[in-house]
Amino acid sequence: MITIKRAFDIFVAAIGLIILSPILIFIQYKITKNLGTPVIYKQQRPGLFGKTFNMIKFRSMIDAVDERGNILSDHDRLTPLVKNYAIVV
Repeated sequence: MITIKRAFDIFVAAIGLIILSPILIFIQYKITKNLGTPVIYKQQRPGLFGKTFNMIKFRSMIDAVDERGNILSDHDRLTPLVKNYAIVV
């Protein structure tokens, strides 16, 4: 039973990637045009029972600092691309 579910999960994920690939390519293009490279941001995060996992997402912030070298607030580091297309809470 587990192998059938695993095969189904892989099949659905592959179909989802195929359907969403034009959108993902457009996002990659916009990030490259506005921010340059790297396009992908990778970070280790704590998961279930403290086990770490790698979170991978598109880059949405710049590494801006103030005159003393302190990192600016998240809102100040957001790019115009994200401010225009995303809902920021």
